[in-house]
Amino acid sequence: MLADKPWLTDSRQLPSLAQVTMGPCVAMDLMTGAYSLRAQVMAQVIHTPELFGTFVMHEAPAPAIELASVHHLYKQVNGRPLQRPGWYYDTGVQGDGVVDVQAHMVAQVQAWVLEEAGGEGERDFVLDSARCWPTPVPLDLFRESTGLDTYPVALLPAVRDGVLQYACNSEIRYRVRGIRVCQRAEWRQREPAGTGDLHRQTLRGTRCEVRLRQDAATEYHPTLSLHPMAGMALEPVLNRVLPQWQARFPGLAWTPAADGVWLRLPSGLDQGYESHFALALHAFLDHLERGGWPEALRARLRLRYTLLARARDLALRESAVARGPTHGPHPFV
Repeated sequence: MLADKPWLTDSRQLPSLAQVTMGPCVAMDLMTGAYSLRAQVMAQVIHTPELFGTFVMHEAPAPAIELASVHHLYKQVNGRPLQRPGWYYDTGVQGDGVVDVQAHMVAQVQAWVLEEAGGEGERDFVLDSARCWPTPVPLDLFRESTGLDTYPVALLPAVRDGVLQYACNSEIRYRVRGIRVCQRAEWRQREPAGTGDLHRQTLRGTRCEVRLRQDAATEYHPTLSLHPMAGMALEPVLNRVLPQWQARFPGLAWTPAADGVWLRLPSGLDQGYESHFALALHAFLDHLERGGWPEALRARLRLRYTLLARARDLALRESAVARGPTHGPHPFV
């Protein structure tokens, strides 16, 4: 089975996850982020010690890895409003903010930090905090995004004063092999015309910092840049390593920026988001042809969704949905 996320909506389903990932049957989740060209270039950078160094550890003032995204409940896709099923807003079916978009972020962190290893449970992953809070979905927005005139009965427990409180936003903080990670996923009501989703990724190394940005400042196109630590000269190192990367990333180049360098990916090298689904399918079919799947893949699945299930339990215990965000405005504001 090749399945989209989320694989579970709460920790009561962890025994089923263990059964699926321990048996001989092949099951894989559709994590397309690893097939993004920029994600692969970022992995190449952080796995080049003379350029990146190593991830800053827990004593640093900021997390070594920070991931943030903003999506929109009502948006245009190929020039038409995206229609969502009514059950999309049911967190018992779709999952809440902790177990939904966060699954992609955890998968990306696993690829960067663990590389080909699967991880060893609590020896490698430590959950520090988790919180979840709602986005109000008035009936007119619900109607426009689903085509339904009323909230389904299953959603009524989440309706307050006539407005659905959709628990779709979350922030989790954890450590992977001592490397601190902060992940924040947010859903806003409507996508402003001419804009798009927002993404920020920051990877802090002892020699340089890697930043991926996609927001108004980049005209909603993803941009990748490197920023040296004090005393680090990026240009000589890039001139040495880029020729070695050309077989994998033909045409990759760099240009100076105000406080670092931009990494320029030639147009056409990445076929776009939709092409990543085909690449994930090919990887899945490769496992089928080999008659099984690597133990590391099973371990990653167990770790990924176990972490998210425990984060959801923690968020509920902290009553974060009722309190709302407490750490200031979102960085995209």
